[in-house]
Amino acid sequence: MREISLARALIKKDEKSRKMSQVKKTRKKRSDSKEAQTKAMANAIQKEIPPPEWANLTEIEAMFWGFIIEARPLDKWDHVDQTHAVNLSRCFAAIDYNHQQLLQEGETLENNRGTPVQNPRQGTIETLTRRSVTLSRLLHIHPEAKHGESRHQRQQKEEEDRAREAASKVDGDDLIARPGTRH
Repeated sequence: MREISLARALIKKDEKSRKMSQVKKTRKKRSDSKEAQTKAMANAIQKEIPPPEWANLTEIEAMFWGFIIEARPLDKWDHVDQTHAVNLSRCFAAIDYNHQQLLQEGETLENNRGTPVQNPRQGTIETLTRRSVTLSRLLHIHPEAKHGESRHQRQQKEEEDRAREAASKVDGDDLIARPGTRH
C-alpha cells in the first residue's frame, strides 16, 4: 500500500514538473533592436537619475552617485538597486576621506609606548574597498559585468552613449521630438 502511494506521489510530481516546463518563457529583447535604440535615446535624454530624497547625500557622495548611475542603462535601475547605489556612493566617499586622512597621518603611527604601528585607517580602507567591490558586483557595474559576460548590457550602454552624444549635438533644438516632452 505504501508503494502505491509513493508511486502516486512521484507521478503527481512528474506531471507538475511537465506543466511547469510548458509555461512559455519570455525572452529578453535584443540589445541591437529598434526598441533598444529607442530606450537608449530616452535614457540619453533623461541624462541621470537623481538620488532618492531620503538619502541626503553629501556633495562628494552625490558625485560618486552620478558615476555609479552612469555605469548602467538608466532604465535598469529599480528602487532596491538605487538603495545599494546610495550605500556604494557613501562607501566610495568614506574610502576617499580615509585615504586623505591616511596621507596626512602617515602609514605608521606611534602607540603609547612609542612603538611604530600600522595606521588603523589602512584596515578601514581595506574593509571599505572590499565592501565597494561586493556592492559593485551586486549592482553588476564591476568590469566583468560591463565588459565580460554581460555583453548585452554593454551593448545597451554603448548604444545609450552614442544616443547621448547625438542628443547633446542637438540640445536646444525644439524641432526634434524627444520622449517625455510635449509642446
